[in-house]
Amino acid sequence: MTAPICDMLDEYSRAARLRLHMPAHGGKRRGDRLPINDAAISFDVTELTATDDLYHPTGAAAQSERLAAEQFGSGAALFSCGGATLALQAAIAAASDLCENKAFLCDRRCHKSVANAFALIGIEPVWTVGVPDEETLSRAGAYIFTSYDYYGRAADLAKIREVCRRHGVVTVADNSHGAHLMFVGGGKKHPVSFGVDFTVDSLHKTLPVLTGGAVLHISKQMISRFGEGFADCVREKMSVFGSTSPSFLILASIDAALADIRDNMTAEGERTYLGAVRAANGLRERFPSLFAPSDDPLRLYLCCEKAEDVYDSLSSRGISCEFCDGDGIIMILPYGFCDTDAELLAQAVREISPRPRPPRRPDVHIPEKAMSIRTAVLAGHERVSLKDAEGRISGAMYAVYPPGIPAVTAGERFDSAVIGALTGSCDTVSVVAEGNIDGSF
Repeated sequence: MTAPICDMLDEYSRAARLRLHMPAHGGKRRGDRLPINDAAISFDVTELTATDDLYHPTGAAAQSERLAAEQFGSGAALFSCGGATLALQAAIAAASDLCENKAFLCDRRCHKSVANAFALIGIEPVWTVGVPDEETLSRAGAYIFTSYDYYGRAADLAKIREVCRRHGVVTVADNSHGAHLMFVGGGKKHPVSFGVDFTVDSLHKTLPVLTGGAVLHISKQMISRFGEGFADCVREKMSVFGSTSPSFLILASIDAALADIRDNMTAEGERTYLGAVRAANGLRERFPSLFAPSDDPLRLYLCCEKAEDVYDSLSSRGISCEFCDGDGIIMILPYGFCDTDAELLAQAVREISPRPRPPRRPDVHIPEKAMSIRTAVLAGHERVSLKDAEGRISGAMYAVYPPGIPAVTAGERFDSAVIGALTGSCDTVSVVAEGNIDGSF
């Protein structure tokens, strides 16, 4: 199938014999240190009449976004070269406009980029843990949640859809880790299939896309309700937060990946992903006591004793995993994961012979709120040792990364639980200066 952005860039690269525009490499590799060939770097262009403008697309970018919307079943698909962070900022800003001064609910197990977006936009969220009860949701204007999360766990999408639609609550799903789920199992697990109003897919996490590639989906219901121009309004919000020089290499990688997936689709799903799912299920069957249950067939969580030692042992065998949280090891299986890869991992696991342990899900701690997020971010700050921060008001958001869930947000007080969670990840922190406790500068 067609890949409009790639086709456009290929045509432009063949025609442009001399480039007198940005970027200054002129479409050619300069020096030998960067391992990228001329054919690839020739795609690194800027917004020109002959290319397109991501924030006001009329040509190849617009065509590629329309194909993506059809592919995912959304009302509109807006590409981001600033990762899911940029897409979330735009989605939160758009949802806030529709809140009608009602509460903006947010699951505390959100990514830190969500908390930072609240500070940028000036939203004071109401934190929740898990799906709120119907009474709480009925009083809200918007609700943002994570599904699928870092461990491959899904929120109760059916319940969220039913209750939020009944009460007119705008929904935002941070599906950064679940873009691929549209292409396995008929897409039934993807938030777009549940009619979530805004869904963010961090494409580079689970699709063969360059780092920074993401997409913001707007539901068909939203487009039907507000008209085709609504997508342009959301896109303009994206332009407020994003770089004015989005990467065409990233755009081309989104375009190419989605085109390849379209070429490989069958009635059961995308062929390459189906092969990866079979290989992953084979590992689960061989080591049922080691791999924790997951709603995502391509996310493995190896739960074992001495997990850090096991992580190091895998690394010494050339197997580089996503993260060790002390209790287990996260493995994000890439596009193209196959039986050969599964056998390599299985052999290493047999050699290391880790002792299984039950998976644990840490309790969510919400510290005391002392002032609004935005006030704390903009107040005067001072730097103090983490061990001396107890009782002080945080001037920034701090999280153990990955997975990036906030231990404390700006405006909340450091307490012993926060300090314990952050010990080992940072030595000093920014706190609101004593003379700025009232938010003055």
